[in-house]
Amino acid sequence: MRKRLQLMAVFLLGMLAGASFMLFYIGPRIEELKYNNNLLQKQNDDLQKQVADLEETNQKHRHEQQTIQNIIVNVGQDDKMNDLELEVAKKIKRDVEWMIGLSIEGMTEFHQGIHTLFQNKKYDIDEKRVTVNLKTLIIQQNVYLYVSAEVENN
Repeated sequence: MRKRLQLMAVFLLGMLAGASFMLFYIGPRIEELKYNNNLLQKQNDDLQKQVADLEETNQKHRHEQQTIQNIIVNVGQDDKMNDLELEVAKKIKRDVEWMIGLSIEGMTEFHQGIHTLFQNKKYDIDEKRVTVNLKTLIIQQNVYLYVSAEVENN
């Protein structure tokens, strides 16, 4: 019985010595792996946050690209406009500034309404009656209105 207890004690001491040896041998490697795992999890979280920010920025940019940003009015045939044509352009721009910020797709469906709006449109400028007709309408991020203006004779 005593021999058995001695063998059991030697066996248990061997197990303890083996476990201690393995702990000292493998322990630092396990700690290093835990540290690397935590570091990779942090990097993953940072990258996921960065992806979310980029997706949000992309959504905003896509929304900006799909809305009307500016209205450009050109009166007459020439690029150079006289004072009367400049005033007509200002009034037309004021009449259509409500389009800024609207979706391009929605405005392309409404293009006929814009043509109707400027069919024989009359403005009073410097005690002159000016009739405006829309010749060309281009709807993009910038809306281009090409109009003709004629001064009516009283």
